[in-house]
Amino acid sequence: MTTPTPDRGYRIDTVARSRLRPGVDADALEHLLQYFPAESRASHLDMFSIREAAADIDGRIPDVTVLDRISDPRMQQLLEEVWQPFWAALSDAELAHARGGPPGLELARRRRADERRG
Repeated sequence: MTTPTPDRGYRIDTVARSRLRPGVDADALEHLLQYFPAESRASHLDMFSIREAAADIDGRIPDVTVLDRISDPRMQQLLEEVWQPFWAALSDAELAHARGGPPGLELARRRRADERRG
């Protein structure tokens, strides 16, 4: 599979950035979405956004679709970058024992190991 050419002119606006879920790197997401067709960017951006109307009293959002796999290896790497702030917020023990969650767990573990090695 050939990675599409990115549209470097695409930007996530300030309002949309403010609605991104905690743990999402807005710049990495913007870079990823530059590879998507213009007509599908909004629906993909929505997968990373907080939907306030759908949140329950505790602020949880039930039944949310999350993009967790892209068949193109280069785009999958970009997707894993999007979630690095989520993984970076975990302690070493939490990261070591994590079994699920958004994409990028193994990338986060490698980076943490590299940081420990100095």
